[in-house]
Amino acid sequence: MNGIDGDVFIDDDGKWYFYSTGNGNIDARPMSDPYTFGEKSNTGAVMKGWTEGPTVFKRHGKYYMTYTGNHVWSDAYRVDYASSSNPVAGFVPAASQNPILLSTEGDHVGLGHNSIVRGPDLDSDYIVYHSHANPGRHLNLDRIVWNGDKMLVLGPTTSERPDPTMPDFSDRFQRNELGEDWKEVGGGDWGIRDGSTLVQGALGDPEQAHMLLSQKATGDNFTAEFNLKQVEQGASADPLMGAVFSYQNEKNYGVAVLNRNQNRLETVFRVDGKDTERVTTQLPDGYDYTKWHQIRVEKEGSDYRIYVDGMLKQTRSVNNLGKGKIGYTTTDARAEFGFIAFSGKVGGRQWQ
Repeated sequence: MNGIDGDVFIDDDGKWYFYSTGNGNIDARPMSDPYTFGEKSNTGAVMKGWTEGPTVFKRHGKYYMTYTGNHVWSDAYRVDYASSSNPVAGFVPAASQNPILLSTEGDHVGLGHNSIVRGPDLDSDYIVYHSHANPGRHLNLDRIVWNGDKMLVLGPTTSERPDPTMPDFSDRFQRNELGEDWKEVGGGDWGIRDGSTLVQGALGDPEQAHMLLSQKATGDNFTAEFNLKQVEQGASADPLMGAVFSYQNEKNYGVAVLNRNQNRLETVFRVDGKDTERVTTQLPDGYDYTKWHQIRVEKEGSDYRIYVDGMLKQTRSVNNLGKGKIGYTTTDARAEFGFIAFSGKVGGRQWQ
């Protein structure tokens, strides 16, 4: 039996883990594929009495777990958190901060079984949880803030709260024409299909990169998000699709592209007209490039952190490159592109 209220976490190396209730604790099981559970282990996350509802995420190389305890209809239903350097063991409850969510008086009681989501500014974290409605439940959302590696919740709240901060720039391509916010570089057949999806439809020269660039630029530090999938690839050895960032001019920019033939992420930076080393990182076996994938770029100081589908795949240090435009690129590939955005917030450090 795998318990109830399970949670799946995918680590940076592409390995899957399943978390669920144990005997007064949270258990973890490695997964060899999305359907197969390995042997369970006690994570160390415990709470007196019944324990359930784990959610695991990774921040700055450390694993965090939120989990719920006490009876679901008890006013003292609550959320604790624990952290570890290992995804399956050694989780230590935060003794001086638990519970991070608890309310036992009034109507807003019985707080539990949460998830963690990222806000629209691409950087802020929020905790989503339910409370009693007698009968039924309410859905609630509060902001998470960080003091170093300590997690705090600005709540629980029952009053109206400010709207979450939006990104500095974003586009969902929900129109028929690209408009003046975008510029083509290197050609290509760029357009919007069905008032919802950006497309690049040209195949051709394997040495020619087609780019579409925003006309608004980031600051020196930023977080950017890109969403894409391949439609068709040409006959060249390395058809590519991906993200452009820190674009100042044709001699200064960075790219993070997906190579379907080699099943890998590739990054290269051009600084003062000279290309850095092209660094490659393998992606999990069986990756389907015709499905939607996300590339996330965090630029902080001289460091660029590159994520693919939430997995941190590369950290590169590049000097003399920072602010610039963002966009999409293909080389000998037809592709579709979705939501794109950037924010001046990065690394969740604005509260530290």
